Amino acid sequence: MRLPRIVKTEDGSLTYFNEEFDQIYHSKSGAIEESFKKYVEPCNITDGMTIVDYCFGLGYNALAAMAVCDNLTVYALEIDAKLMANLEELTFTELIGYEPHIKNRLERFFVEMAQKLKQHIDTGETEFTFTVGTSIMHMLIGDAVETLTKVPAEAVDAIFWDPFSPKPHPELWTQCEFKKAYTVLKKGGI
Repeated sequence: MRLPRIVKTEDGSLTYFNEEFDQIYHSKSGAIEESFKKYVEPCNITDGMTIVDYCFGLGYNALAAMAVCDNLTVYALEIDAKLMANLEELTFTELIGYEPHIKNRLERFFVEMAQKLKQHIDTGETEFTFTVGTSIMHMLIGDAVETLTKVPAEAVDAIFWDPFSPKPHPELWTQCEFKKAYTVLKKGGI
């Protein structure tokens, strides 16, 4: 399998460019920065929350949340198992602008997450659970439109909605799909 081309972003984090969709997985200003600024901070993620990472990709959004919070429960929805099974080439050694303890947790948790993903995916599993730090991750591999139905109703504090743009995946940006996502949110969920 040929992986997408690696792109170094301005905060020193690495991401991929997906040639099939002609899109980068994260903002060029910073892949990790995007995870904090678009998801973790606006959703006011705190210890013990339950999150759906819709279109998990490289796992950076869940990773950023786990770097600053403990005891999270993450439902990760992703279709591209091959991508997730080959994350070991990505590193966080050149991150700039992050406190040392956050950088350390990002690096450590990413390695832990990448190893566990590879281990499960290499055995052909499409639904599995593992821990990263103090958090629990429920991995659901398949089309997000379908795997979202496996998330318990009214159990989620926040949804990190992160598919590619509507052009390559219009089915992920429909009113119907947003309504379906709404059913997994707790009252007051984001």
